[in-house]
Amino acid sequence: MTRAKYELIISYSGKLSKFISGSGHLFTFSRWSEHSKPTQAIAFPRSITNNKKLTLDDLNIPALDFLYQRTAIGLPSHLQDRLLLTVTGVRSITGGRQTEWPTIKDMLLHDRIDRPLVSRAFGAQWYAEFKEWLRQAGVEIG
Repeated sequence: MTRAKYELIISYSGKLSKFISGSGHLFTFSRWSEHSKPTQAIAFPRSITNNKKLTLDDLNIPALDFLYQRTAIGLPSHLQDRLLLTVTGVRSITGGRQTEWPTIKDMLLHDRIDRPLVSRAFGAQWYAEFKEWLRQAGVEIG
């Protein structure tokens, strides 16, 4: 997913794909030298991290809203997918058990009451990984 607000630069080598060539009138074509000095080394980090420490109150939003925030940078895509399935903005109960939460904070607070339920709904392995990601981001879960 790309979140380009002002400018999106797409590079290609060789031949344009069918998607680009069929939509060429929507693109401005230029050379890399117009965007960067040829001698300038361009490095890409293995993963982007964010230095802002998260708090539990920062997580009082649905997953979709959270994923569009800068603080979500670096969250692995499989955890993003699990969040979108379980933190939908509504409280949903299936078979007498809660399966969806309105906010990430609600899910984490429910975890204090009934950890197996939250872990089962999110997926035990992914939930442990998500909680570890939150700890590294500075969230005190308790």
